[in-house]
Amino acid sequence: MTRAIGPTPRRLFFSAAITAAVLIAPACSGRGDTTETPVPDGRASDTADTTQSLPTGPAADIEPRRVVHGSYIWQTMPVGAGGFVTGIVASDGPGGEIYARTDVGGAYRWEPTDERWQQLLDATSVPDVGPGDVHSVDSIAVAPSLGSRVYLALGNDNNPGVDGVLAATGRILVSDDGGSTWRTPARRWFISGNQRFRIGSERLAVNPANPDHVLFGSSREGLFQSFDAGANWEQVPTDAVPPGLSGDITADQAGVATVAFVGNTIFAAVADNGVFASGDTGASWQRIRDFEQNEYGVGAVAVNGDLWLALNRPDANPARIMVFDLDSASWSEIATPIESGFAAFAVDPANPARVVLADEAVRDGHLWSSSDGGLTWSVHDIEVESPQIPWLAGTDLDGYMSTGRLMFDPGGGALWFAEGMAVWRTSDTDAATVTFTAAARGIEETVASAVMVPPGGVPIGAVADRQGFRFDDMSRYPSRTLIDETFVGGTSLDYSGAHPEVVAWVGAEYNIYYSDARRARGAVSRDSGVTWQQFDGTTPAMFGGEIAVSAVDPNVMVWLPTHFSDPWEYSRSPVGLYYSHDSGKSWEHLDTVGGTDTFHRFMWWFNRRALAADRVNGNFYLMSDEGRFFSSADGGATWQQSANAPPCLEGNACHVLGQLQAQPDRAQRLWAGVGSDGLYRSDDAGLTPWTKLAGVDEVKAMGFGAPMSGEGLASGAPVSVFVYGRANGDAETGLYRSADDGATWVLLTSFPAASYSDVSAVSGDPTIPGRVYVAFSGNGFAQGDPIEVGG
Repeated sequence: MTRAIGPTPRRLFFSAAITAAVLIAPACSGRGDTTETPVPDGRASDTADTTQSLPTGPAADIEPRRVVHGSYIWQTMPVGAGGFVTGIVASDGPGGEIYARTDVGGAYRWEPTDERWQQLLDATSVPDVGPGDVHSVDSIAVAPSLGSRVYLALGNDNNPGVDGVLAATGRILVSDDGGSTWRTPARRWFISGNQRFRIGSERLAVNPANPDHVLFGSSREGLFQSFDAGANWEQVPTDAVPPGLSGDITADQAGVATVAFVGNTIFAAVADNGVFASGDTGASWQRIRDFEQNEYGVGAVAVNGDLWLALNRPDANPARIMVFDLDSASWSEIATPIESGFAAFAVDPANPARVVLADEAVRDGHLWSSSDGGLTWSVHDIEVESPQIPWLAGTDLDGYMSTGRLMFDPGGGALWFAEGMAVWRTSDTDAATVTFTAAARGIEETVASAVMVPPGGVPIGAVADRQGFRFDDMSRYPSRTLIDETFVGGTSLDYSGAHPEVVAWVGAEYNIYYSDARRARGAVSRDSGVTWQQFDGTTPAMFGGEIAVSAVDPNVMVWLPTHFSDPWEYSRSPVGLYYSHDSGKSWEHLDTVGGTDTFHRFMWWFNRRALAADRVNGNFYLMSDEGRFFSSADGGATWQQSANAPPCLEGNACHVLGQLQAQPDRAQRLWAGVGSDGLYRSDDAGLTPWTKLAGVDEVKAMGFGAPMSGEGLASGAPVSVFVYGRANGDAETGLYRSADDGATWVLLTSFPAASYSDVSAVSGDPTIPGRVYVAFSGNGFAQGDPIEVGG
């Protein structure tokens, strides 16, 4: 099949280690009222903090994951997929074990009987780590001869500065039971599983004849191997196999980007250097191919006793597929139709003449197949179907499916495709139009950016890349994304205090930020998020950020945009603030509020909440990260600086984590989480000094819920206040609740839903005492309820 291929705009799927927030809309399904089991103040005991699987009850369309952790029972709020699945691997032969890795959402094992994925990295299986430490997986390998032996390289280290000093907190985990439990060797490396070179290849490889012999090619520190299943590691001398650093050392590095065993020969491809080989288990090495500048290898694999390797060249086109013949010690090139600098391929183990090829994104005209080992190629269009997770097929993602890895089933036949939103399969790679079917049930990898529950409503969550979702049935995956089918990162949600059926959402087209086609994205709903009307009168400068809706007049809204390029863009290009008095049909712009733009500096800082609407009197409030506080009584048209402000400053990380929230039942009652300086409250919107609440040491996210007395929000009883952070002198982060206006705090769990993912937002339920919703920075959303006495 031959067809001309036109240019396609590049779409950059979300790829940053970031945080999130959540919202709620009418008739909450699931558990009803609950009674809490008493839990002592302070950190939960080892017994209380133990996770266990629970029965899911009667069969439903799906079975959300449920666990007990701390004093709460947790249920996944089902989204399905939603993030970059960066790699997929399998052990040898029919029925081989299949594993997948993600850049922010952990690692998974495929359960063929249930046709679903099982999360492998949580508080039940990986000990002694902190939030966010284990969810960015840079590489995964399974022993070809032993499908239960799995190795994971994971970490979220930041690039070094110009001095080159490495953080090196990454680790390699080892499992002997298919990922149900893990052990952690003491050795640490620089590992960053959410950087540029995380796709197309694996840095780990296991000897096909010895599951204890494993290689690790690091991005900055060179090549390592272990002969005792990861207990001890030895580095290959860098004069034998160099680390592969090139250019700016503060930028992402490919390093030793792929390693492989072919028979008894070991191969390692080193960026900017070449391919190195050893035939004596690493005692000596020989360079067998030189690389050009900026060239690096990916996807090294043994095919019929030869080495196949993709040579990617991000600064030069096109990428190439090379084959090394071990018998003749010679290279040959497989001619391909690829025109870009990135290539990924898969070879059918049951029929090595069958090859599938893709570039940086699978879409019409960018998927190729060969039935003769690459001598000739056919080009294909694609379509997607997702009967289990309907929203996936209802989006525009088939226009640009970012390539993670292609892999044929270990028994041959079906092709697996790990990509920027899910895992897919197809059984017919020869069709003119290849149909990929989603195989993503069990994966929860959305990066949540907001969550709320308007009184009388059901939860609504905003997410990166795919807008957000309305959770009106916890037994089904959503049928559609929140607003429409397009790629948009949702950044904020709000509702009107006196008219909670009016909900507003804003987002950002960061995938085309530098394109003239970029639009401002925002919408309002008057039926609790069922249907939406997109805003008019906008400009591209209205980019993401935060939205707030007046409690008195739901036609009045304030939009605080944010910045994208870097955290210092606010000082070069301030964006100001916008307000609308006609439900988003038109907008007025203020160049600045109080001469500053230090409210929401960077789009990816989803924890930051600088803007709030009073839930009773119709005022709006702004908290800058320079220790200033502002209020508006005329719908955002003018702002007055208050005499008193909470200490929101860079020094306490408030510019990243600071959250301002209005209590739902009292006018001018405001709470401010200011990062490492804890929690403050004002009863008069800053007319008098703010009160620091003793016992709270750090706040990363906070929210309100129904009074624990069961009297309801209108009763005047103290609302529940939930804080994700540190309290009571505890050294570790956890989720806490206060039922007495912040006088005392009870630890509910150290890891909500047993997830090691960081938390970016929490919201209590306005009706059900104790119920809380948590938004994760890589595992979607979870609902938590107190464990019933005797339950």
